[in-house]
Amino acid sequence: MRIILAIINFVALIGAIFWWVKSPDYEPAVTSIALFGALLAQIFTSDEIKSKLKLIQKSKKDSHNYQAAGDQTITDNKKIQSGGDYSQQFQAGEMIVHVGIDEKRAREIYQEMNLQLRNDYSKEALEIANTRVTDFENRLMSKMDAANGALEAFADPSFQLLLVKAQKAAASTERPADYDLLSELLIHRFQKGENRTTRAGVSRAVEIVDEISDEALLGLTVSHAISSFFPASGDINQGLTGR
Repeated sequence: MRIILAIINFVALIGAIFWWVKSPDYEPAVTSIALFGALLAQIFTSDEIKSKLKLIQKSKKDSHNYQAAGDQTITDNKKIQSGGDYSQQFQAGEMIVHVGIDEKRAREIYQEMNLQLRNDYSKEALEIANTRVTDFENRLMSKMDAANGALEAFADPSFQLLLVKAQKAAASTERPADYDLLSELLIHRFQKGENRTTRAGVSRAVEIVDEISDEALLGLTVSHAISSFFPASGDINQGLTGR
């Protein structure tokens, strides 16, 4: 019924426009405007008329268009994505994404662990301790980031406890070489952490780093080299030059 009324209104509007064209006067102008307003009201307030309208869309190749005169529920389960090189895409009705620990988060954990030590120092010692612990942090992070998957170790409670010990040892020593040694010990803990004997040895080594003299450290290095390095050639010159 509303469609019929709209058609009648439209025909009347056309007649009023012709009347206005032939007799440019106030009365046909007002009639044309009134009929036009009434037609618009009928179109945009009638669900029956809106359902009969043609909705036109244009789109590019492989695109998906949706249109309706009224409410619309899309039940198509196809989920289409496209991404550039090295991009990551995720789709799900409900999704929890775990992206692991990056260097930024690892540094945050490092600082969280360091907070446990700050009450152990006086105001005067805290500045020196922070400088040493920061130096150790930079050396450790560069090595952990270079080792594949090593940053994930920061989520391990036992590694975090060892990290606190290493920070305490770093704060207690003035030798930069000790920071490198502590970093190597933590890397070794990550690589061989499934072995309980290795874990115990690393934990004890971290505790006594600041107690080992330079001479003792050199001796340990020589001892390790003798027990671990084997000749690859009977010619000493060739072996030393690496050819």
